[in-house]
Amino acid sequence: MRYARSPKQSSRRGIALVMALVALAILFVIMAVVAWQGIASRRLLERREEQLQCRYLAETGLELAAARLLTDPAGYKGASVQVIPRSQVHIEVQTIGQAADLFEVSSEAYFPTDAPRPTVRVLTRRFHPTLDKNRKRLEVLPAL
Repeated sequence: MRYARSPKQSSRRGIALVMALVALAILFVIMAVVAWQGIASRRLLERREEQLQCRYLAETGLELAAARLLTDPAGYKGASVQVIPRSQVHIEVQTIGQAADLFEVSSEAYFPTDAPRPTVRVLTRRFHPTLDKNRKRLEVLPAL
């Protein structure tokens, strides 16, 4: 035996279906926003890591040049080195003044080199060799 449904009961079933679809749509939007935020945060962290790595590479270039200027400054104009994989550091050394006892060192770092647009960082320092208790050292001068 079949029971006849009233029109009021069938409309309630339709409303429940629509409500379920709306709830699923809202849930989908929330999940999409959470996923997008996670991806954006990861990209931001990766970019920050590349910037920090590039800065440290540029500082390493300055340190390499300073070490070379302490041991053998004659004729040293710079170098291009790969300190770590996927990196490139260009060091340029210029003598300033007539006495050739003042050096301006520029270190330009690229990381990662295999990226379409690698991060680039340039640091410049001025060094003046001095003798301190029979030890040769480099004094870092303020930038102009």
